[in-house]
Amino acid sequence: MKRKFPTKNLHSTLLVLALLVAINGVLIMPFNANASVPSNPNWQGPYRCATTDPGGEHNLHAVIQNSVIDPNLPIGSVLTTIEMQGGSWDFYCNPDSDYPTYAIAGKWDLGIAEWKTPWIGDATVCQIPGLSGIGIRYYNGGTARQCTASAVNPSIITIANASFLSGSVNFSPFAELVRIGTIPVGSITFPSSTNLYVRGYGTWQYSASANIWDLIFTNTALEAQSCSMLAFNQTIDFGVLVSSNDVISKAFDIWLTSCSAAELTAFKPNAKLSFASTRISPDGSKLNNCDDSDCAIGAYISFEDHEGDSINLNSGYLLNAQSNTSEDKLSFNANLHTDSTSGGKIETSITLVLEYL
Repeated sequence: MKRKFPTKNLHSTLLVLALLVAINGVLIMPFNANASVPSNPNWQGPYRCATTDPGGEHNLHAVIQNSVIDPNLPIGSVLTTIEMQGGSWDFYCNPDSDYPTYAIAGKWDLGIAEWKTPWIGDATVCQIPGLSGIGIRYYNGGTARQCTASAVNPSIITIANASFLSGSVNFSPFAELVRIGTIPVGSITFPSSTNLYVRGYGTWQYSASANIWDLIFTNTALEAQSCSMLAFNQTIDFGVLVSSNDVISKAFDIWLTSCSAAELTAFKPNAKLSFASTRISPDGSKLNNCDDSDCAIGAYISFEDHEGDSINLNSGYLLNAQSNTSEDKLSFNANLHTDSTSGGKIETSITLVLEYL
């Protein structure tokens, strides 16, 4: 027998706009030596060690992980990470005949020659001349390095002495790009390279240079997208219903703002809506009702886009998944299911999060 039961509003509490960014000393792992690197077997000091980098034996390549960054993140937030190309860097070093008589003989450091002026908000974030609003934080085996005026600091790689003739460095992340101020919206070209400072020890002293090694970045064409989700705190009222096999649907829209049509075109393929609630079912297919004593047990909400495609609340929803006459609008349906429901109120909530891929 069908019976009427009172319902309360389906609350969509404050929908939060957030960016989820959306990854130990240095590990030197021995492996077989490469006879051709360094190219001169007599090199010592700053030339003692070299790599097999395809760009040359004194180059290191690092990859910026995400080219789309959010200029509206809070100051101090990580915009994206930078990783060693291929996940590791391989080093080969000439022997030093003074080792082990002199324990420090053959010690070798790579540090940052440029970009080492600390940001006032965090001494582990170094300013990048000519780049507005973006700083860089370097790591050494999982430890954030301090930005200082010292020539070899922040040190990013250290080979202890001539006991190491070959090895692999493989910590993550290698670096992070951090928001330190206003980032202009649009295309940003990150510097393609920066000089590294290298220091090599002999018996009692060291020699050094900032003109031997280069750190080369790839994926340097950044895009600062200003699109955001319009302030959204929407209540969906299903009214007073009768328990039935019929599904009651209510439409709602989400609007993107603060960006032009061209920016939207570039932004949507690189972002998605994620969903957060303690009442999402394990398989992500539905949002369960409340479980207080006066709640309608068994009622739940499912979601679909305006084209009728079901939305999995665990997987999220790609912004370019639906076509729309209005580029800055996304349309959805909230579907109330009451086919096996006892009398009681309907009250539940879900948070929407705008997330970069």
